[in-house]
Amino acid sequence: MNAVVMAGGSGTRFWPASREWLPKQFLSITSNRSMLEETIARIAPTVPEGRISVIVGRSHESVTKELLGSSPVEVLLEPVGRNTAACIGLAALHWRRRDPATPLVVLPADHFIARTDRFNEIIVEAGHLAQEGAIVTLGVEPTRPETGYGYIEIESEVGGPEVVGILAPKDTRGVLHGGRSGLRAKRFVEKPDFERAERYLASGNYLWNSGIFVFTPETIIDEIGHQLPD
Repeated sequence: MNAVVMAGGSGTRFWPASREWLPKQFLSITSNRSMLEETIARIAPTVPEGRISVIVGRSHESVTKELLGSSPVEVLLEPVGRNTAACIGLAALHWRRRDPATPLVVLPADHFIARTDRFNEIIVEAGHLAQEGAIVTLGVEPTRPETGYGYIEIESEVGGPEVVGILAPKDTRGVLHGGRSGLRAKRFVEKPDFERAERYLASGNYLWNSGIFVFTPETIIDEIGHQLPD
């Protein structure tokens, strides 16, 4: 397993603690370490040393390298910020040159996850699916009609390895194949208004979109080429 931590966000929703020159991923919010350092430490049990990359914008190169110190984590610079899809494309191109067939987990740098042991178990599970051609995203069981998150609508039927798999923390969402948890993703929905969020919660067919993905570089680059040929 290889890993890429996306740390190029501007952190505007955490203003005023988060500023343009020091967005929230570089702040110590949930512990005495920055959110970026917490993310790297969280995935370290699953990813061998020297197999983690951090993607940041040029304006945050110095603060990133200062935080990482002598760590073997490599820093990749985005030539220009173009949101998540372009960041993932850049990461996949980089890792396709280094290790095209090994699963790659892509994580935002600003999450808090309490059960890191279970989190790593799920990442390993997702890696097995990714090796069989799946693009896997981690869904989170919603606990309230939240309007600040995107949602994933899930199919009631079990999906095959060629489709997107959903892994939910409670492990009650079904089995993809070979005993592995997962469901087919029907669609992704942007942040809803409160009434739609209430309907999503009541239906039981929606998960919060965590923004954590697992795939091989070859799979995601092929898919980007298929969806965005230009």
